Amino acid sequence: MSNIYEFHSVSKYYNKKVGVEDIELSIPQNETTIFVGKNGAGKTTTIKLMLGLLHATKGNIIYLDKEYSYESGNRRVGFLPELMHFPEQLTIKELLMNFAQMRGANRKKALETVEYYVEKMNLTDSFDRVIRNLSKGMRQKVGIIQSFIHNPEVLILDEPTSGLDPESRMQLFDLIRETKKKGKTFVISTHNLDEIEHIADNVVFFSKGKIIEKTDISAIKEVSSAISIRTKSAFDMTSIDKFKKYIDIENDCHIILKAEYEDVLNNILSILISSGIKIKSVAPQSVSLQDYFIKLMKGVGDK
Repeated sequence: MSNIYEFHSVSKYYNKKVGVEDIELSIPQNETTIFVGKNGAGKTTTIKLMLGLLHATKGNIIYLDKEYSYESGNRRVGFLPELMHFPEQLTIKELLMNFAQMRGANRKKALETVEYYVEKMNLTDSFDRVIRNLSKGMRQKVGIIQSFIHNPEVLILDEPTSGLDPESRMQLFDLIRETKKKGKTFVISTHNLDEIEHIADNVVFFSKGKIIEKTDISAIKEVSSAISIRTKSAFDMTSIDKFKKYIDIENDCHIILKAEYEDVLNNILSILISSGIKIKSVAPQSVSLQDYFIKLMKGVGDK
């Protein structure tokens, strides 16, 4: 699979302060890559380098096998910044029509495209509302639409679910999946890991200006964080007192055994069964993206 972006030994310094340092990164085409890290970890600097809004202090960035420049790439990329400001006096229709036409669409095509995305994000009834009267969630929807309307090859979304209610988040995820089927690439920076992991293909973890790990989401989901033991009836928890340090008990019908203590599983099951307790299920619990991130940060000493 070809890459849409490639970073080769890329560093960006702000005077003596490190933005990012020695970044080696490939963004696969037609996949969704998630940027994860604490504030100040280097995610936003990397995004600005991808957009050509910043120039690398050293190293180079390749976009579809060519050196990237803002002038050649800005119409091929859709961008949703974390904070976006619009002219307050325009209506949603006027604003989005201006965006579409500035990016090369004629008026008829612009209107068709804008109406399509406005419907997708459930803003049709508010099409003629003035921007200054919009809620935070509605402004976010307008920002999302402006990043899609010029049919870009890659969409870079910074905290796209900010301010969205659950229904609107589902509309956004549906739109991402639908657009990805058309061969588009997504790069998403977010703190809302649990809600975004179901649309991710790859995850890039940042810490202190460096990439500390890049992996695909399937590899994370294959990691077992614990073993779940469910019983058909309640049991006397004192019967497994000697194993307390190995387990988290949710209730008297459900035990969570920490993965690193899998070797005591048979001992616990033997005690329960000998006590007449019937076992309903024993199954691994996959680690969540949030849990994986927290464990990874502890490993690099990023407290």
